[in-house]
Amino acid sequence: VATLAYDAVVYGGIVEGDALTLTAKGTFADANVGTEKQVTITELTLGGTSIANYQLAENGQQTTATASIAKKDITISGISAQDKVYDGTTAATLVYDNVVFGGIVNGDNLTVTAKGSFVDANVGTGKEVTITELTLCGNSIANYQLAESGQQTTATAAIIPKSIDVAIISDIPAQVYSGEAITPEFTVTFDGVTLQSGVDYTIAFADNVEVGTATITVTGLGIYQGSVQKNFTISKAPSVITLDPQPLTLDYTGEAQPLIVAGEAAGGTMVYSLDGEPFTTELPVRTEAGVYTVSYKVQGDNNHSDTDVLTLKSSITPTLADESGNEVDADFIENEVGDIEVVINTLPEDFWENTSTIPSTVSDEHGNEYDVTQVSAEAFEEMPTDIIVVLPEGMSTTEGVTNVI
Repeated sequence: VATLAYDAVVYGGIVEGDALTLTAKGTFADANVGTEKQVTITELTLGGTSIANYQLAENGQQTTATASIAKKDITISGISAQDKVYDGTTAATLVYDNVVFGGIVNGDNLTVTAKGSFVDANVGTGKEVTITELTLCGNSIANYQLAESGQQTTATAAIIPKSIDVAIISDIPAQVYSGEAITPEFTVTFDGVTLQSGVDYTIAFADNVEVGTATITVTGLGIYQGSVQKNFTISKAPSVITLDPQPLTLDYTGEAQPLIVAGEAAGGTMVYSLDGEPFTTELPVRTEAGVYTVSYKVQGDNNHSDTDVLTLKSSITPTLADESGNEVDADFIENEVGDIEVVINTLPEDFWENTSTIPSTVSDEHGNEYDVTQVSAEAFEEMPTDIIVVLPEGMSTTEGVTNVI
């Protein structure tokens, strides 16, 4: 559609003094922008006060004119900016899904591109995004231009902290129980960058005192958000025997007697076992004469491990007598193959006066016979210097005793 101007219309054949007017329809050859475009003139219609005296001639009428179609101004609105994860730059991504082209003709097609920039690179919400470098595109671009004013220049969006849940916490070796909170050192990396505690994240420990599984929670700080966890183990510390149990050399009494003096421990409880029986906290007791093997260890508590099993030997010695019925002061020992042998402690007061011989065997009140394998040095303290004692075959005495062969 073209708008016709009638200011310079010439009415060929009009009588002087008459008054005519004219209307017509103008149509451009096409709707596109251009200069000196042909306009077709149709539907010429006369009017005016002298219309009754005139008619349009069949020929000679003006049928065309020329005019220009200028580009139409367009204003842009409705551009939005997309939230982004912090990357250290101000670059913003613009979204054009709801763009409004102010002034576009129905049926035409336009698109737009632009550059978006956050005011700074820091994390934040509702941050201003500056819109610059608006550029029109689309199938109808030739017929439009951006208006000099009225364009959208800003939008808002957020810069979101990075999610630290994909960060890597370095492996933590197993720790040993100490009785105090355990806080091992470690590193946190994100995309190959080592993060800084107190700047990029905070640390929280859980279950890091007792033996078991402890947990580290790293929570994002600053440009990081979210959290990531890492477990490490706390193993038992060794328990310790602080005072060894002591063996006892006991005389037979006919009643049950403890075989040892109790030991003491740190990190657990002393337990005992007699001749392979289950370990208990009770001191082992026996009534009958014999040599007994007592096993002992520290049974660790929840935070300490058991010690190795150790052993000691205690004995209960019955009343012993030689072949003549003379009582002998002696103790039981156990030889390498587990048989009981006898060590004579003292000799009778009149032993040297009566020139008695050292017995090679002794027996208890039940008639059980035992080999005498050793005589202690104390037994020879009263021996006259002019006497030489011959020990029975297989019998020995302690070092420092003279005149004994």
